[in-house]
Amino acid sequence: MASSGRKSPHSPPTSAQSDGPASATTHVQTVDTQKKSVRISTSNANEYLLYLRDYGVLICRVHGFAVRQLENHLRIAHQGSAKDRREVVGMFTHCRSRAPPTVPLLEPLQEPFEALALPQKAFLCAAPECGVISISRDGIRIQCNKAHGWRSSAKQRIYWGQVWVQTFFNAAGPQRYFTVDYEEQPTPTEESETPAAASIGASEGRFDDILKKCDYDLDKH
Repeated sequence: MASSGRKSPHSPPTSAQSDGPASATTHVQTVDTQKKSVRISTSNANEYLLYLRDYGVLICRVHGFAVRQLENHLRIAHQGSAKDRREVVGMFTHCRSRAPPTVPLLEPLQEPFEALALPQKAFLCAAPECGVISISRDGIRIQCNKAHGWRSSAKQRIYWGQVWVQTFFNAAGPQRYFTVDYEEQPTPTEESETPAAASIGASEGRFDDILKKCDYDLDKH
């Protein structure tokens, strides 16, 4: 099944993100036991696997990243028989996968791909026409220092901005991140604490009165 894999995009900004040394990070690919319990067969393959023709990637929705070798992925990361794997692979033989370096870069600040893992925080170099992204603060610091001669100073403490990013691939080696328009959703704990925090903030002026009363009562005793 081929799809765009995303919600309605915003109007594309003027520049696209580029790849670079500081955008490299190492992902240790482990088998998630809960995700491995998902059995993919011909009856549900179109639910769990999504081919994006425009980008030449086949995404596993369960894991949230593009799959290079489908048979290996099904064998290592999912339940199922050899027969299941052969049949599912047969469903996607028409899908031509691009090598990671050749996958087109996306225009920045589009809606996130719903089939990929949730966006993560990253750092975007502030140098014009640079566009290097790293999820590591040390990585972006080194990039800005080596590529642009930046040094932290009182006037310019940092030379990057914080952004939200996604990536198609989750493997060791350089990653090609793209920025997305995303707002982090508060966790249930944060949501439950917000009203209390707001109440405290709204009644901040009363605390002085309460403290003064406490001091007065102490003085009386």
